[in-house]
Amino acid sequence: MTLPLRLTSTHYYRVSGRYLFAGDLFIARRVLYFFPVVDLADQRSQAGAELPDSLRLVVWLGTYVSQFFDLCDSVPQPELWKPGMSDELFRANADAFISWLKQQRGSQNYSQLPLPTRVEAHEITSPRLTRSGKLSFLAQSDNHDFKIGWRRGKRLRDALWEADLVKN
Repeated sequence: MTLPLRLTSTHYYRVSGRYLFAGDLFIARRVLYFFPVVDLADQRSQAGAELPDSLRLVVWLGTYVSQFFDLCDSVPQPELWKPGMSDELFRANADAFISWLKQQRGSQNYSQLPLPTRVEAHEITSPRLTRSGKLSFLAQSDNHDFKIGWRRGKRLRDALWEADLVKN
């Protein structure tokens, strides 16, 4: 396997059993990145808001089902990652992009999505990867939960081991 590995439509940050964001999870050498693309909670709250009550539930359920089955598309910044990009170049691009986003945070054009998450190997404690494709660990004084899906669980496990983010 070649790093970095990109896993699209990854759900992140679970509260009360529901994930709040979807985006791109990148596994690089000794660093994990998550770039949020979709605010799932906002999508759920906006689903059918303009419709009559009889249709609102149907639209909300459709939104929830599409989120549950990872039907959200994510589009990374083209300068951030390209297939075949070296691990070093990706990490440099990702770190520069995160720095730029931090500078933009106060502007009116700033997205309401949270800043990307960057976690280094030495910060990760208590990692757990379930057979259903859920990765969780403690880092930076917070519990991080990702839903990757059972189909991509082996790829994720192999990438985490290759990136030296977890011990086998």
